Amino acid sequence: MANPIQKVIRRTTARYWSNDVLWGLRVHFPANARVINVSGWLDKDKDGRHYLDYFTDPKVYHVSNYADDSDRGGERGDVALDLMKELSPSLIGNYDIALNHTVLEHVPNPFFAFAQIARLTEDLVISVVPFYQHMHFSSGNYGDYFRFSPFAIRELHKLNGFETLFEAFTPAPSTTVYVLSVGSKKPHLHPSFPRQIFEDQQLNYHVGVVSSLHLIKCLGIRILNKISAGHQAH
Repeated sequence: MANPIQKVIRRTTARYWSNDVLWGLRVHFPANARVINVSGWLDKDKDGRHYLDYFTDPKVYHVSNYADDSDRGGERGDVALDLMKELSPSLIGNYDIALNHTVLEHVPNPFFAFAQIARLTEDLVISVVPFYQHMHFSSGNYGDYFRFSPFAIRELHKLNGFETLFEAFTPAPSTTVYVLSVGSKKPHLHPSFPRQIFEDQQLNYHVGVVSSLHLIKCLGIRILNKISAGHQAH
């Protein structure tokens, strides 16, 4: 069981935070669904699980990758998909849920890429995107182009026929901030899905705020976590 310091680490570390939010939402995703993890590489959540585990008895679970992923050691690629090319007609509407986790920042045209993801699914799209993060890319394989606000994802939803059901962002203090959103083409099918849409003023001067006090808190939490981990090892 996580101690209080570890709980704070999870709450304010973007990857752990997004995993925990998604894990909490899993009971609201339809069971026996057709799911695709878009550009999911090895499907690992970097937290000891696979994203497959976040869905209940999926009827279909595919991971898409593109050709260059094999150069990075990618082994799983159920569907070959290049988000900078028009979606093959054979893939349109093949899924009920399309997950894209920290993908859109790596494509030079996220509007086009999201439109292709939108065409994959008949219902839900789950997006995790960075609002604030260090630059990360692999020369010759993939770049790093954009950062996204909640408004950006709302607009992508609107342009592609989704209603935003849920949105969240990594709370302070955190030096990396993700925005997590769930949109649906058929919101009437999800009356019990937890609605969380922020008012503008709940976002203004709140998303991605990093002050000197926040940085001190982050450093202190990490030091305490290392001390705690050291004591447990002994």
